[in-house]
Amino acid sequence: MNKKRFSVIVLSYNNYQYIFEAIHSVLIQNYPDIELIIIDDRSEYFDKEEIENYIKREAKYTGIHYEILINELNIGTVKSINRALQIVSGDYIKLLSADDALYADDTLTIAAKALEKNLIITSTVIKCDSNLNEIGMFRDKFTKSLNSISNNDLYKRLCIHNDIVATGVFFTKEIIDKYQLFDERYRLLEDWPAWLKIIRSGDKIVFYDFVSTKYRSNTGSATGINSDYLADKRTVFENEIKQNKERIGIVTFIKAAAMLKIRESRLIRKLYRTIFSRIYCKDGYE
Repeated sequence: MNKKRFSVIVLSYNNYQYIFEAIHSVLIQNYPDIELIIIDDRSEYFDKEEIENYIKREAKYTGIHYEILINELNIGTVKSINRALQIVSGDYIKLLSADDALYADDTLTIAAKALEKNLIITSTVIKCDSNLNEIGMFRDKFTKSLNSISNNDLYKRLCIHNDIVATGVFFTKEIIDKYQLFDERYRLLEDWPAWLKIIRSGDKIVFYDFVSTKYRSNTGSATGINSDYLADKRTVFENEIKQNKERIGIVTFIKAAAMLKIRESRLIRKLYRTIFSRIYCKDGYE
């Protein structure tokens, strides 16, 4: 059995109605050494005492290590992650949004075995509605192609669109230290610039064929018109894509620039959100 500690960071912001499902999915894991860190980014409502009592009650016999942090001000996703990373003691790390959940009780055990041989892995994510009822796989065909595509081709594809779903990713503390992974020039967008940095530098994001996470498809910044989120997209283009124009070639650069314009269109963002709502919010789900 792997003796290394697994740290799960639960990121909370105005999604308190879901957080106990996320916490429960961590508490039921059969991995022997888990650290749970919950960080709230100054939500309108967040009851630390209720959460702490729930963890103590549900994890009475697991010996789980936990910490609950509350930001004094709303500082955004990236800075919240980095604040939590300052206190993690685990060798392996999983970021989990408070409105998502680990898929099964052996998720961390499977991920830990994969991380014995890799710095960072990704896995299959299940799209769910607001009640965590399963809808289908999330970009499964692309994810399964990761192990056969070259880093150069993957880098070009990621410049156009981020197809590596953060919800399915697990990584080691080693890769965080190696790259200072989460860049605070971004407020909400932690994953896309991190993947580009890793791939550009020559490391692999390896796919393992197991279902790891349940993802609420109709919540979060990506499905809305969040000015900070869209500003982060523009910053990625300037910092990560435009500066590597010669490497990716003119065709990929033009495609990436076109995708940026599409992302910045408020009309298209509204349409995107409407499509998500109609597909993923059936039977009265909001």
